[in-house]
Amino acid sequence: MHYASVNLARLEHVLDLFPPGRQDSSARLICEALAASPRTPTARLRELTGTKNISDSVRKLINPRIHGLGLLVRPEYISNQMGGPSYVWSFYEINTEVQL
Repeated sequence: MHYASVNLARLEHVLDLFPPGRQDSSARLICEALAASPRTPTARLRELTGTKNISDSVRKLINPRIHGLGLLVRPEYISNQMGGPSYVWSFYEINTEVQL
């Protein structure tokens, strides 16, 4: 799995999966935020999107839809300045080919 830079054209494909005005608008906001600013800390992503449970939105709404585009959103563990755990979120490339 490799980190993915999501350019405008690719972002449009992702956003097509999340039409505006639906109940899953938080998923759209998360995708827009991560395309604009990869490696976004959880707290900042919450501020930008108003989404309280980022991991739940990613797991239930985003990843099942973007898998077909060869993408995945996931957290990366980092140690914060206070020595405690923290996470940053990004898009990642995945291999969607089935290996037999």
